[in-house]
Formats: sequence, C-alpha cells, structure tokens
Amino acid sequence: MRVLLTTTREHTHSGLDVVHHPILTPTMVPLPELPKRFDAVAYSSWGVEAIRPLKNRVRRLYVVGEQTADEASDFDDVAWPKQQDFSGLLEHLQLQEHALPLVSFELEGTSRRLADHMEAVSVTAYRTEPQDAWDIDLGSFDWVLVGSPKAAEFLHDHARLWPKTASIGPTTTAAIKALGHTVDFEPETPSISGIFEHLASLTDSA
Repeated sequence: MRVLLTTTREHTHSGLDVVHHPILTPTMVPLPELPKRFDAVAYSSWGVEAIRPLKNRVRRLYVVGEQTADEASDFDDVAWPKQQDFSGLLEHLQLQEHALPLVSFELEGTSRRLADHMEAVSVTAYRTEPQDAWDIDLGSFDWVLVGSPKAAEFLHDHARLWPKTASIGPTTTAAIKALGHTVDFEPETPSISGIFEHLASLTDSA
C-alpha cells in the first residue's frame, strides 16, 4: 500500500510504502517577554519546539494529546486530556488551579486562541508556509494522510481528485469535508502511528 504523508515530520511503518512530502514548512517566531515561571500549553510538536528553549522556566506543560506528549518527553511534567482535541484540552485546563501564569504557544493566525476562552496569555510561537511547488501525482497513491486544515486547503488547490484520505483529527476532518472531499478514516485518538496501524491492518486483511 502506497501512502503519501504530508505532515512536517517524517514517520515510517514497516508494513507500508510511505512517501514523505511535507506541505507546510514551520518557522519559529520571536517570542515576547514572558513570566520568569509559568505553565505552558502546546498543540503540536512545533509548539513544543518553541517552548523547549524555555524549558527550565516551565513548571508544567499541557499538550493536546499523547502524540504531542511524545515530542515533549524531555520535560519534567507533561499533562494531556482524555479527549485529545482543543475542546478537551480547554475543559481540562479550566478544571485546574493555576498558581502560575498560563502561557499558550500558538500557530500564527489560529482561530482558536486560548485567551479567548479563559484566563491565559496567548502568544504566536510559529507560522507555517506552504511549499512553493507541488509535483506529486496523487493518483499514484492508495492513501493520503492529511495533518492540518491548512494542508487540506493546499491539497485542494493543487489536486481536485484525491485517493482515499486519512485525517489526523476532527478539526482537519471538518476542513476536508468543507472542501468537498471524503474522509475515509480518522483515528479515535489523533495519532499518525494509529493511522498507520489501521492502514497496515487493511493490507494484512486484503
């Protein structure tokens, strides 16, 4: 089974022919002055990357789910919600007592700023830009894995006919469907490894 992986980070699976071709390139943004000690919030591996130079000032790092937590294994205290999406993380954060300032490290232009929903400081930590050129024939793949709404928009602009499509999570699924495409699989918990395991099981049962 040939799978196109469009996320920024490369992943492999022994049972699949995975071709990594990232759509978006992340760039870190200079951060404003922050408190000497704080709790941090990250929604992606790039959010974790932005926080890492400040790791010694972070008491606890809250992340959106297990996949992001894996990227933060070098942090002392990492927590994530049972419902691994923005709504689940927000509910989890609202139930906590925050003795320190809560700083949310966010993607430039995001429509979901934590500071709009609770007492927190939302800072732009990174931006993503699409690749300048696209020379991939989607018709040569059995599946495409889409990791963000912005990646879905890029694919839609460059290819109207998609192979079977796996979405990383509910927000990306909603974006794909809004563009008129079908989502054939979305893991219960947002995880690239979970998607790969599902696709490999399809190969095994074929």
